[in-house]
Amino acid sequence: MSLSLPEEQFPLFRKMVRLTVRVSNTVRDTLGTGVLISTDGLILTSYHVIRKCPEPKINPCRLRKDWSIAFLKSRPATVVFADRELDIALLRCRGMTAKIRPAKISFDYVGTGSGVYRVGMDDTPLDAGHVHAYDYAGPVSRLAVSIIADSGASGGPLFDERLRLIGIVDSIKPQKRYPPETYGIPMPAIRRRIFSREAVWPLLPKYLRPER
Repeated sequence: MSLSLPEEQFPLFRKMVRLTVRVSNTVRDTLGTGVLISTDGLILTSYHVIRKCPEPKINPCRLRKDWSIAFLKSRPATVVFADRELDIALLRCRGMTAKIRPAKISFDYVGTGSGVYRVGMDDTPLDAGHVHAYDYAGPVSRLAVSIIADSGASGGPLFDERLRLIGIVDSIKPQKRYPPETYGIPMPAIRRRIFSREAVWPLLPKYLRPER
């Protein structure tokens, strides 16, 4: 866990953790992270987290007073959409419909220097940093953020300072002399590539559907 998080940020991270879930790939015996985006149990994560696993297990999360993450009872989920190229997947966990408050989403690209927060199922589950660049390689531009992340962080939410979901963690680039760079898929790109598919529209709340 990061040692740079001041105590006054505890309420903020507690809210972020409640929006986050642990995703268990029971076929490959691996862990990843997801974020709740609807009141009926839609979860956004990375495709590689659930690869080859049509029914991953989901654990809702809570933040303890000592800053550790507690995992609630696991529930089965189904993969309702997968985009291998963009490395994005949508899951549905029907048993999580009670008292769900999904993440608020920003469909604007954030500027470099903007503050960003992360939650993930890795050795440093909570961290804060800044957007320092956009990486334009690949099918979409990705956020490059100055945040520590490791195995298990994939699919985890990236929040702005107003607690809005601005993207999800996609990959980590190791570096010899510096901390690893963390990359995220921004929400505008996710909306264009996945939420614009007609097959997905019936699954989405109205505010997530593509603009006409």
